[in-house]
Amino acid sequence: MLLSKAEQLFNSLMRGMHFWLGMSALVLLALLTTIHVTGRYVFDQPVPGFVELSTLLQITAISMAGPFSMVYGRHIAVGFLLERFSERVQAVVSFITYFLCLIFTCSAAWQTFWRGCSLMRRAQTTEIVHIPIWPFSYLISVCWVLFSVAIVFKLIRYGGIAVKGGIQK
Repeated sequence: MLLSKAEQLFNSLMRGMHFWLGMSALVLLALLTTIHVTGRYVFDQPVPGFVELSTLLQITAISMAGPFSMVYGRHIAVGFLLERFSERVQAVVSFITYFLCLIFTCSAAWQTFWRGCSLMRRAQTTEIVHIPIWPFSYLISVCWVLFSVAIVFKLIRYGGIAVKGGIQK
């Protein structure tokens, strides 16, 4: 019961973050691209630092998409072979797969966090518009942590199925 409430709260958080941060970044990217193309071809005045700005907006949108797709199952899954096995075997294989993913996402969170520390210590900025890069590294690290939390919820669900043999809601 408590786990279900925690998962619902986490899912709501992911939906909000995906919408407000990820989708907002995509809308800004579309507007920036429109302004850049119009300025470049109509007024012969492109947006200075367009590549840098669009890269930072893409980082924001893509980082938000990972945890969201894990929570809502919007990722690609190939299960034509696995579907032939019992529900318990499927759960064991899924548990192992998600456990390996958890190791990867925790490592990625750790590495991007330390990368952010390094970027902040060196006061690294983009070359043209001088936007600090370290907040984006920390954003990516936070998204990896959120991705890891989403995987933990999956591990608990599949672990329960593997141990008890029934569907855990």
